[in-house]
Amino acid sequence: MTTDAAGESGGRTMEIRVSRDWFPLIVVILLGLLVRFWAMRWPPFPNDMAAYIAWGDRMRDVGPRGFYVADVFADYAPGYIYVFWLTSLFQHAFDITATTWVHFLYRFPPVLCDLATTALIYWFVLRAFRERVDDPDDAAPTWAALAAACYAFNPAIIFNSAPWGQTDSVFTLLMVLSLLLVLRRQPEWSVLSFALAFLIKPQSISLAPALAVALLLWFPPARVARALGMSLTLGVVLLFPFFGFSMVGDFSRVLRNATDTYPYTSLYSFNLWGVFGFWLDDRTSGFFGMEARTLGFLLYAIGVAAGVVWLVAALRRTTDRAFTLLLFSVYFTFLPVMVLTRMHERYFYPVLPFLLLFAALCQLKSVARDAEDRALPFVMAPFLLYVALAVLHTMNLYAVYEFYRYFPAPVPEGNRLFYRVFDSMKVWSVLTLLCFTTFVVLMPSWLPRLVRPVITRWWADGERSGESGTAAPSPTA
Repeated sequence: MTTDAAGESGGRTMEIRVSRDWFPLIVVILLGLLVRFWAMRWPPFPNDMAAYIAWGDRMRDVGPRGFYVADVFADYAPGYIYVFWLTSLFQHAFDITATTWVHFLYRFPPVLCDLATTALIYWFVLRAFRERVDDPDDAAPTWAALAAACYAFNPAIIFNSAPWGQTDSVFTLLMVLSLLLVLRRQPEWSVLSFALAFLIKPQSISLAPALAVALLLWFPPARVARALGMSLTLGVVLLFPFFGFSMVGDFSRVLRNATDTYPYTSLYSFNLWGVFGFWLDDRTSGFFGMEARTLGFLLYAIGVAAGVVWLVAALRRTTDRAFTLLLFSVYFTFLPVMVLTRMHERYFYPVLPFLLLFAALCQLKSVARDAEDRALPFVMAPFLLYVALAVLHTMNLYAVYEFYRYFPAPVPEGNRLFYRVFDSMKVWSVLTLLCFTTFVVLMPSWLPRLVRPVITRWWADGERSGESGTAAPSPTA
């Protein structure tokens, strides 16, 4: 859309351009906002909302320095406590006392972050389409809008922030932003975004292996050092008001206390431990002679080490950095919620945007395949996994939400949907674990150049050596 206006004195023309690229995003955002306003008819998760309001009021009363004390429960890192503080100040400045509006205020920032992540997904797919596809009809906005809609109207994403009122969308937005910034060769801002995500929710550490490998392989040490310096400065700025000069020890103690609050295998999370049951003490032995938490950490450490080695090899061989880094971002965020103990059902949330972005790139590679590239196998698998996991995660959230909405009383027997989900939690855990296993098994097929060129060269050399009567060289030669 173009608007021209002539000035009175010079007759100069002022031209205002509004790209049509952004109209589909505006529609998706507005519809997504309306759906979330509608979903706020349901009450928030009672335990969480009561804690948020209490923490916001406590910050208003005593400030950061007196917030963390031994006799007051607070298992959140300081990053998002600032948001609770501002929300409480706003509430009391305008004398908002109606419960409905107070709950709206505390749920609104996560809703905005949902929609901000939707915008990032739209922007990324729009750029990726134009960079990869030579399309005279310019279907990029349509593709980007479809990807954004798959996130904006994902029932699990909506349920987490709008009805429940949780804050997972906030640090997830920063995780996605961090990854996209490193792909745009902005390591300083990428690490800064990641540091803020960590200070809001330490679970964002799951993305650290992928970011660390990208930083060390792609950027000179000076830029990496500058990025780390900026993130440390941010940490000091946000933590000092709470802990003063003892910020390192006190912050570590807050994180340790938060972790030790729930020493159980699975807190109704569909994962490996959910197959055996829920809310079991993870400090008891019985799994190969090890405590459950020890075995879970061992599985995670092995998975991370293997993933890092594989990612380094992949990034050194491939020219499609975005595709490779997104693939491993899904893996690194998926792994801990499947094998570690003490996982809440909501910790699965960050997997969804990374999986959707990877699914979008798979579709683009199938459309814009170069003549030299073979067809990408299992091209629909990431999107089908995204749909399956969205359904499973929605069921997981719904079951826990309904259980605690009525607790300690039982959920009414007339709620058949709840009992169909809740009574089969182990089955859903098996299915979620199967989705993760399927993704891991398919990963080599999406990165064939890591193995096939070596094997092909070794096989060809073997045939030649067989013809000449000499020994074949080592596959690593």
